[in-house]
Amino acid sequence: MRESGNVHPVGALGRPKLHSTDEEIDILVYFCSHPHSGVLTAASEMNVPPTTVWRILRQNEWHPFSIHDVQGEEPKDYQRRLDFCNWALNQEDANPSFLKDIIWADECCFKQDGYINPQNEHFCSRTNPFVVREFIIRSNFL
Repeated sequence: MRESGNVHPVGALGRPKLHSTDEEIDILVYFCSHPHSGVLTAASEMNVPPTTVWRILRQNEWHPFSIHDVQGEEPKDYQRRLDFCNWALNQEDANPSFLKDIIWADECCFKQDGYINPQNEHFCSRTNPFVVREFIIRSNFL
């Protein structure tokens, strides 16, 4: 208190920083060039613990943002969509609760090449880039 005029201790509190500035720069450069990469992959490639990678990303305000799947459209899809809308309107006329009984969810996505868990895919960045991945269901699947 005599030296600083304050009752709080002077200087940094807690454990000292264990990673170097070069390591921090290397991790940030890695995610600049590989934004789709995961923390575990980056940690194993750079021989650092995953907690260090997470800590550096958090300290620099980097976040994993979700990638959103969007149904791609082909020219022949317009008529099919129009036919579906007309069919749905006719069903709604016959049964007023028809559209309320349908489950409308993003989880209703089936792919020929297997299931992709969207929770395992992300894009690391400081700002949300609103990444969208377009996919087209093949006509032979339908």
